[in-house]
Amino acid sequence: MGLSGRVPHRVDAATKAGLLDLLDEAVDAGWPLRRACHELELGEVRAHRWLAQHTRAVVDDRVLDTANKVAAGGLLVAVGALLPAAAAVAAFFLVYLAIVLLVLTLLRLAL
Repeated sequence: MGLSGRVPHRVDAATKAGLLDLLDEAVDAGWPLRRACHELELGEVRAHRWLAQHTRAVVDDRVLDTANKVAAGGLLVAVGALLPAAAAVAAFFLVYLAIVLLVLTLLRLAL
């Protein structure tokens, strides 16, 4: 990536993604996160914050993807693609959404 020395306070999205990929590879290879951060000269707290942000973005993308699949009629396949906790939240939301849509449809028919 052409970095030498500590990672600057501000980095572009491509650099952040590259560093996250390197961290993932290092951890997958058995390195402790602390050691990988040290080798990359990236603060450990910062790495944890980036990883948490990345994880939230992935879960958000999966929930949005699930909603799109449900709209297309693929509820079981879509919910199965989520993490267990996110699947439970998504299932609750989808049941709530179905009830709201049913009530709105009944109200429209009553008018």
